[in-house]
Amino acid sequence: MFHSRCGESVKLSNNNKTASRNLAEYNYGLVLSSEPLLDDELFEIRIDKKIYSWSGSLEIGVTSCSPTTVNFPPSATDLRNNTWVLSGNAILKDGVSTVDTYGVDLDKAIEGDLVGVMRTSQGELLFYVNGVSYGVAAENIPSSVYAVVDLYGKVAQVTITSGNRILGTEEEAGVMTNLVASLDVEMNVQDELLLESVPVCLERIHFHSRTGSLVKLSCNSRTAERLRPLDEFNNGVVMTHRPLQDDQLFEIRIDRLVEKWSGSIEVGVTTHNPNSLDFPATMTNMRSGTIMMSGCGILTNGKGTRREYGEFNL
Repeated sequence: MFHSRCGESVKLSNNNKTASRNLAEYNYGLVLSSEPLLDDELFEIRIDKKIYSWSGSLEIGVTSCSPTTVNFPPSATDLRNNTWVLSGNAILKDGVSTVDTYGVDLDKAIEGDLVGVMRTSQGELLFYVNGVSYGVAAENIPSSVYAVVDLYGKVAQVTITSGNRILGTEEEAGVMTNLVASLDVEMNVQDELLLESVPVCLERIHFHSRTGSLVKLSCNSRTAERLRPLDEFNNGVVMTHRPLQDDQLFEIRIDRLVEKWSGSIEVGVTTHNPNSLDFPATMTNMRSGTIMMSGCGILTNGKGTRREYGEFNL
């Protein structure tokens, strides 16, 4: 439940499981969980009511601030002392952006949506929307943190759902492999056989720090963004920081496209080491050790070796 101490515009009801904000105000709508989160506990709320006289939307995260002593500021992004917040599609720590574009945008959340936050036993911060994890938003989260929810702007009422739970080992293994990557895309290692044969503590894949000239990395090198997407269409190559293991599924989810250019994502494997590679404009320019899927075809060292691969066209 929510702690009885809360922002000055908040009214609690339903045994402190429902929080509503004075509609005449757009801020001072902060509520914190009554207890620190347990490891791997999903703290989840439902958006009950939105109004459209204000801009801005729900903010959610975790904080080391205790609800018994904190001086509640106007909004969650004003909290300090180890506070991580998802605001819109950005991750902020103590009010400073650490991830400019996370995999989900809370400004687009609607009434009835479920929004959750979790601190894992590995000290990672995850956010969920409608039961879907959007990957690691931050790492090295302190062991004792409270959930923080800001009924900001358009969001006027939320309720803690009955779905708050501790993920079991089997479920955790599937969820904890979700990672955010290319243009807010998700990488994971979810093959069931792999999870049975490889310890769950397998080092998480992220992108290598050396990239194409127009790539910006964030979210602990798990998110890659092509800079100036409306001005440039290439030089966006990224590689994993280590070689893939046998039977390891490296998977991405595309969240955003620009319609100005032709062509699309290309994905494949290469024997080249990113530490020494002179990154090309596109990997289909590579003339050795590289197999790529481009469109619906397969190219080996830049030459077409299979015209149609399956029924899908990238």
